[in-house]
Amino acid sequence: MKALRVVSSVRSWFAVSTLCALALVGAFLPKTTSLSKSRYSAEFRRTTNGIPHITASDMGGLGFGEGYAFAQDHLCSLADQVIKARGERARFFGPGENNRHLNSDITFKALGIYEQAKAMLTAMPKDQREQIEGYVAGYNQYLREVTANGVGGWCRGKEWVFEITPEDLLAYNQSVVVTSTNFADQIATATPPGKETAQLAPVALPDFEQASNGWAIGSDRSAGGKGMLIANPHYPWTGSNRFWEKHLVIPGKLNVYGVGLLGSPGVSIGFNNAVAWTHTVSAGKRFVLYSLNLAPGNPTKYMYDGKEREMTSKVVNVAVRQNDGSTKQI
Repeated sequence: MKALRVVSSVRSWFAVSTLCALALVGAFLPKTTSLSKSRYSAEFRRTTNGIPHITASDMGGLGFGEGYAFAQDHLCSLADQVIKARGERARFFGPGENNRHLNSDITFKALGIYEQAKAMLTAMPKDQREQIEGYVAGYNQYLREVTANGVGGWCRGKEWVFEITPEDLLAYNQSVVVTSTNFADQIATATPPGKETAQLAPVALPDFEQASNGWAIGSDRSAGGKGMLIANPHYPWTGSNRFWEKHLVIPGKLNVYGVGLLGSPGVSIGFNNAVAWTHTVSAGKRFVLYSLNLAPGNPTKYMYDGKEREMTSKVVNVAVRQNDGSTKQI
């Protein structure tokens, strides 16, 4: 087992020191680095299979340690998803096959995902906001140390690997739960009748049932005389929609072990000293689609209860990478 101590104080010093000598395959040991305007302190160690155990005195420090450890393991996944949440995929990757990057950017900007994230950050309780800010600071600290050219993984050296903001992190997390983004092609290409545009196939909803499992066993049914909980979420093993295992501790206040989605601070499925929890899917429908008639002769109005209503308009600008590497605003 190897333990790493990560400290950043108001004196703007960041130190990582080895506390145990046993080697951990794949672990990264950064050198002592000077920081500016830093206020976070955290300690973390990695055990079997590289699981990080993070301890801090407050939520900001806990987020700092978690963000740093996460960046060591999965920086590429979050960097890629931040580009999506910003509505900048076409800027770096071009319009994409069948304009999928362009349509994604238009939809994210039209839905105001980034604006929602800014409002969420302002409205958050102090502890939660400090955790988010600390997480971002830890992520950025790791990237600052290794640079984009030193990142381990498939995004090494990419121009879209850069430091992020708390709004970036929240916009990504918001994008995970906003179901409207599943209809990016339909939203981005909607046009009045009669326009000469490519016809999209009808919206295809999944024809399979999602599922996962959770078993709770009461103390009177367990050999040890204590309650048990087994969580078996059916989430993917690849891509950005994966779980990451972690142990988070604030002595005397918080001691929780479990998993959270990549780039999501905290534990969403796990346990503490008193209780364990999990979650699964429900049988409820995720999407409800309605069809309304357009107002005769006016395709920007629609009929509702026999009356015409004006659609809400919004203009968005998207940067699109061209074949020669230049960028065009559309």
